[in-house]
Amino acid sequence: MDDELTTIGELADRVGVTIRALQYYDQAGILKPSVKGVRNQRLYSSSDVEELYRILCLKFMGFSIDEIKQRNCDYQDMVSTRALIAEKTDVMEREFSELLKRFTALKNLAAVTRNDEEVNWTRYAGIIEDFQDEGKCFWQLSCIYEDGVPTDLLSELRNAEEIEQERHRQQTFRDWHELIADAIVLMHEGVPCDDPRCRGLALQYRELTTDRGQFPPENHFILSDGTTEGDKAHQVFGGLRNDVNLYLQQAAASLGDVH
Repeated sequence: MDDELTTIGELADRVGVTIRALQYYDQAGILKPSVKGVRNQRLYSSSDVEELYRILCLKFMGFSIDEIKQRNCDYQDMVSTRALIAEKTDVMEREFSELLKRFTALKNLAAVTRNDEEVNWTRYAGIIEDFQDEGKCFWQLSCIYEDGVPTDLLSELRNAEEIEQERHRQQTFRDWHELIADAIVLMHEGVPCDDPRCRGLALQYRELTTDRGQFPPENHFILSDGTTEGDKAHQVFGGLRNDVNLYLQQAAASLGDVH
């Protein structure tokens, strides 16, 4: 056999997984070594290594071991792989948007309750409502997708104009965070803000700031909540917000009068 073989220990060190995990994948039937050496030693080919990376990527995207086993022949071509990545990106974006809103509300709750001596849940609920941008319908809307609740409840809570406003708000939220995520990737790669690869982001940033307001909507990102300079989480996220904003501002400025 011309393919260079790798032992289970070498593969574990190379990829950064445990030997026990590789043994489990073998027992589960999703990654069996191509060759068994002396004393039943597991030996992996280059195609086995590629399959291991496929398994790890699918696990990262949220697949269970059983799902990977059931779909063992899936995602072996670029068309299905691109579709999968796009699908998982959309799901993650929605989850991230919701999580970020909740995190921002909790950061504010932590700040406003710092000096409270008595619990006031009515007040806290009001703060959460404000940060969710849902107004008086927030609590009803938060229950729409619970089991047994009809999904057409939205039509009973809002008129057509309010529904359209809510859709616009959610789209704005998604657009901002897609732009932020793309900018962070370029920043991480060290791409200068006047590089041609930034042109699309700069145009989108200019459009969003012109049509939809400041970067980003205040209660859709980490806010200054009066924490001390020693708060590492606040420093990291607040600093990241400022860095991304500056990067996009400079990228937009490099466009000049181009529209």
